[in-house]
Amino acid sequence: MLMVHNAQTFVAGDAKKLRKAADDVEKVSQAVLKSYTNRVDADTMKKLLDDETYLTAEEALKYGLIDEIIDAEPEEVESEIFEKCGYRLHIWRSGRC
Repeated sequence: MLMVHNAQTFVAGDAKKLRKAADDVEKVSQAVLKSYTNRVDADTMKKLLDDETYLTAEEALKYGLIDEIIDAEPEEVESEIFEKCGYRLHIWRSGRC
């Protein structure tokens, strides 16, 4: 899954600080949008960001946000470190090392 969204922040303070924070978040959101527009048209990407969109690998590929889906099934790898914590480590095989 891939999730795309506009910049967000938490802020406390007086009106001046709140206005500055809003301006800063807007500036970052514009930069984020611009970073995607080499792959996705601006109107489509703006809607995806505004809607805080979750995309499957297939959807991300369709929109051009990714070049390929490497492997549909993760490879399970044994790891003492993760087993101590009760986790299993999944490695996505790409054929590249």
